[in-house]
Amino acid sequence: MQNENKQALPLHLAIIMDGNRRWAKEKGLSISEGHFEGIKNLKKMTKVIKDKGIKYLTVYAFSVDNINRSHQEVDYLFKCAKSEFLALKKDANKRLDNIRIIGEDFNLPAGLKEIIEEVNSTPWIDDAFTLFIAFNYRSDYEIASACNKALANNEAVTPEAITKYLYTSPAPMVDLLIRTSGEQRLSGFLLYQASYAELVFTDCYWPAFNEEELDKALTIYSKRQRRFGKD
Repeated sequence: MQNENKQALPLHLAIIMDGNRRWAKEKGLSISEGHFEGIKNLKKMTKVIKDKGIKYLTVYAFSVDNINRSHQEVDYLFKCAKSEFLALKKDANKRLDNIRIIGEDFNLPAGLKEIIEEVNSTPWIDDAFTLFIAFNYRSDYEIASACNKALANNEAVTPEAITKYLYTSPAPMVDLLIRTSGEQRLSGFLLYQASYAELVFTDCYWPAFNEEELDKALTIYSKRQRRFGKD
């Protein structure tokens, strides 16, 4: 369903895709099957979100701290990431979209690093739909990186400089941030970009999050009064 109030749509939507493992457990499936369904849903929902006219989408796929999960789960996620990042890149090239993988490169196997570099080296297309996938990401590392880049370029560490060197540049700040699965925290995701974002938490697990659930969140967003500290 298309959102009726086009002016109320967020320009930059962020999603913490949470609940793959709990969804799988409730259905008697393996953790890997839960992640597989979560990946399928990301591809489906990316198209839905683009078709609604939202220009920037940033999703939280894997945090720096997720490396502490079981070797079996982490290895599976790394294996999926290698194939899915390449597939997303090819699809984005056909549709003339942007895709960027944002995060840190430590803890990642060499082959996965190479694929991420390949994806991120594709030419940037102005005014195109853009998907940022936060993988091996945590916001404090991003903010520290932005500060270090400013200093390396002999720039003062100002809010403007930090904004310029964020991993999501040149995208604007986040307007709406959705977290699935019922958890109500940001878990180190886009803390700088989401400083004035509207937050919507839904009990729906990510593999079950669909267009109807998205429309509910967009309706909530459209009814919010965004003051940015002015009132």
